[in-house]
Amino acid sequence: MLKKAVNECRLTLTIHSKSPLLIKEGRYEQPESKGKMPDSFFVCRNTPSEIKTAVEKDDYSKIRFYLPGSSLRGVIRSHAEKIARTLIPEEPICCIPHNGTACKGGYKNSCVICKLFGSKEAGGRIHIYDSETQRKGKVIERYGNAIDRFTGGVSRGLLFKNKLLKEYIFTSQIIIRNFEIWQLGLLAYVLRDFNVFSGNDKPGLITVGFGKNRGFGRVKGSIGDVWITYFDRDLGRDCYELMGMGEIEYKSSKLYGFVTGDPLSGGLLVEAIIDAEAPYRKQCKVKDNLEFFKACADVWNKVVNDRKFSSVSK
Repeated sequence: MLKKAVNECRLTLTIHSKSPLLIKEGRYEQPESKGKMPDSFFVCRNTPSEIKTAVEKDDYSKIRFYLPGSSLRGVIRSHAEKIARTLIPEEPICCIPHNGTACKGGYKNSCVICKLFGSKEAGGRIHIYDSETQRKGKVIERYGNAIDRFTGGVSRGLLFKNKLLKEYIFTSQIIIRNFEIWQLGLLAYVLRDFNVFSGNDKPGLITVGFGKNRGFGRVKGSIGDVWITYFDRDLGRDCYELMGMGEIEYKSSKLYGFVTGDPLSGGLLVEAIIDAEAPYRKQCKVKDNLEFFKACADVWNKVVNDRKFSSVSK
């Protein structure tokens, strides 16, 4: 059943860098001209030779920086785990693979985090794409000293320099397919900690990339339009409430472990838009992003309070 399209939530997350930001370029190798070239460079879509030319000329206008979707996904997953463990510290509801509690089996037997992000045994519901540069800022250079792991002190003579980005803005698309409403509620808490809903320009709790303990990687998030899409053949129905897998596929709830409940009404979604070329797809725009995610967060809170999640065996 999870192999067919049932519903989808789609939104755009914009990341505003509020402090120097560095996600290291894995292909980058320091050339022989040691002392002139930086030890690390921000990930980009250019070749190593193009990077070298840009550094030598101090001109980064042709460098295509981006924030990898895998990096952003890892940050979001890690923070979602912290939220889940904080809410129910006495009853583990998400696995810890390195402690021997990795999820085994399909969707029903997965923990709350693996149900959304996936595991070795089951695919994830969420897809986070590479964040492309929306607005360019500055490329700056910062120096640092290597740390001796035995003494904990500074390693003499091991000064390194990094190229970091400042005041850059990146935009990424997030899609959650075949979602349950509580999953959108968990995502709402993550978005809140990106400072998405605050209305101010301050960075949130979530940091991205290298040097977090040095104050790097502080970001502020914002989201654009949020769309909910339903896939069905009910052409006579043009207005929808918010429904997750537990509300749409309630007959399969026991088989897949869906949390069931009532559809969320209250005018959260506008009238469905039906594409003439794909009449099985109904797209509904969210009226108010804040009220929408508040309603989803209430569902997450209720599911947590009612202990509807299975504990992870130790």
